Amino acid sequence: MSCFHNKNPSIEKKCYKLTLSEKNQLRYSKWIFILANGVFLMEPKTVLIVDDSRLAQMMTQKTIKLAFPSWEIVIASNGEEGLLAAEKQRFSLALIDYNMPGMNGLEMAEQLKIKHPEMLISLVTANIQEKMRHKAEASGVGFITKPISKEKLSDIFARFSR
Repeated sequence: MSCFHNKNPSIEKKCYKLTLSEKNQLRYSKWIFILANGVFLMEPKTVLIVDDSRLAQMMTQKTIKLAFPSWEIVIASNGEEGLLAAEKQRFSLALIDYNMPGMNGLEMAEQLKIKHPEMLISLVTANIQEKMRHKAEASGVGFITKPISKEKLSDIFARFSR
């Protein structure tokens, strides 16, 4: 039997008998279920936006909020802030700008992949050269061109609703 607890105390605890297949499918539903001491904990999905441009942060946040309102959003202004945020909180997805002061987006993505291999990571850039796309693919991260749109994000977010 698995019990589901929500961080919101107004939602009652639910217990269900689940098969392993059903438990695996839950990872892709509206909520993420984390196994902790045999109990699944329900958490809303969260996305980390890392971009040094305030305008790009606001546009990406607005696009996500309109298209995927159940997602929580955390914003960081550079790679160091993003890595610090990832140490403090679990993220389902990271959308990382390539051109930032200090470490670039691919350098940050490499560090995130080591510490958080379960996190889906996509590079977000205005650089539309195939060379940049190949660098992202070779690093095992997604690639999205700016400006961000619902259509560009839909493919990534669809992975979580299957």
